[in-house]
Amino acid sequence: MSLFRILLANPYAFQQNWQEQVEDVKRMFDPILEFSSKFSRIRVRSEYVEPAAFDCDLCIYIVPDADRSVVGAHFAGYEPSELAGSDGATEGKMVDGRLVVGSEVFLTNLKTVHQRSLIIYHEAMHNVLRKNNAQLHKHGGLAGGEINEDTERKAANDKKMGQAIGNMAAQWEGGFSAAT
Repeated sequence: MSLFRILLANPYAFQQNWQEQVEDVKRMFDPILEFSSKFSRIRVRSEYVEPAAFDCDLCIYIVPDADRSVVGAHFAGYEPSELAGSDGATEGKMVDGRLVVGSEVFLTNLKTVHQRSLIIYHEAMHNVLRKNNAQLHKHGGLAGGEINEDTERKAANDKKMGQAIGNMAAQWEGGFSAAT
């Protein structure tokens, strides 16, 4: 079995303890491995500069706020006002005949490492499961529409994620060049 690779892409070079964030994200994702027939390990890394090769299965952009959205604004074409009030965005579309998905997390209201990890996991669920808000949020737990530090983790969410990571869509790589 192989390694599932998660990239926390930081195109605005937001400063924080990234090692702590990487470790917390890894802890959040480790339970899904129990349900994966393809992956037995997870590696999470962060990047401040655009990597020469993305070399990842899942990419989540970490951006300061909706006004500096890379996925919502540049990949999906939303206005920042359409993203206001949310903690992240995920969008998928066909590019050159293949599905490409982009995900981002807005740091505006996320003050702790664990709050960020919860929203990273939630946006990853949109990405991996290819579900919009109406389709995903009805499942509750970390798939729900309201996520906070008291949100109960559901084994069913982890099971769906673990089963789906073997069939990932291509990840959008344009976030670094879109950041201004």
